[in-house]
Amino acid sequence: MSSQKIIAAGVLPICPKTGRVCLNLRGEDQPQPLQWSCWGGKFEEDKDQTPKDCAKREFYEETRCVSPYTISKKEFYLHDTNHVQFWTYLGIFENEFRPDIITEGEAADWGWFKLSALPEPLLQGFEEMLGDKMDDLIKIIEKLR
Repeated sequence: MSSQKIIAAGVLPICPKTGRVCLNLRGEDQPQPLQWSCWGGKFEEDKDQTPKDCAKREFYEETRCVSPYTISKKEFYLHDTNHVQFWTYLGIFENEFRPDIITEGEAADWGWFKLSALPEPLLQGFEEMLGDKMDDLIKIIEKLR
């Protein structure tokens, strides 16, 4: 059994125009199933050079989103435990997009949500990020409006 830390990354899509974020409900066959989180997955050495590369690749694979967006220059949050290191980047979208969750099949559902009305249950690491950075996230969305 390997005790190597899992490296993963993802994108939290934000639409300042609506003030909402786009989340996915992890599929039943995924680790920690049926919990809401941002879009992301594991770092792949043959495809990714940096955590940001991983975040962008995983976001596209899971959503098939081709809408233009701006990704944060550096990570918004780093969830770092003994078992996993998850880098979250913000993706700023001019308009809300509609993810294609059928192609990859990793998500059971998705939605755009106000920060004041997020679905439950939230993935533990994602919930921790929100607990630590909610004020910053609100300020970023307000500043971009």
